[in-house]
Amino acid sequence: MLSEQIGAFYASMGEFGLYTSISCAEDCNGDMGGTAFLDSCGVCAGGNTGNEPELDPDMCVITSANNQLKQGAIYPTILNVGSAIHLPEIHGKVKVFKVNGQLVFEGNIGDNKILTTNFWGAGIYFVQIGSENQSFSQKVVLQK
Repeated sequence: MLSEQIGAFYASMGEFGLYTSISCAEDCNGDMGGTAFLDSCGVCAGGNTGNEPELDPDMCVITSANNQLKQGAIYPTILNVGSAIHLPEIHGKVKVFKVNGQLVFEGNIGDNKILTTNFWGAGIYFVQIGSENQSFSQKVVLQK
């Protein structure tokens, strides 16, 4: 399995002293110090997820029960830190992950369809939204 190979790679890096600290951050699967990360499709994979990571973005499939959620449902996708991200017209949950899989925000999508980025740094993030029968992930780039 690819996730086991990735874990073995990181373990061998430690043998050579390439890193000396253990992360106390929560991975995208909710495991403290875990190795799960967001793959090219924005899906939490590896670690204890049971999901194999997809490394080819052309192989990503967006799931939707009634096709309401699709590319462009979250906009803008490139914006300045402090700007607002507009979310789709659904009631559900939203999670935001850094590209390394660290969870930076989790909440409910209610009447407020705006997500502010005031406390996030510049970088690449994945915004995951979902309701009872739909799920969607969109890459968002924050610039200084």
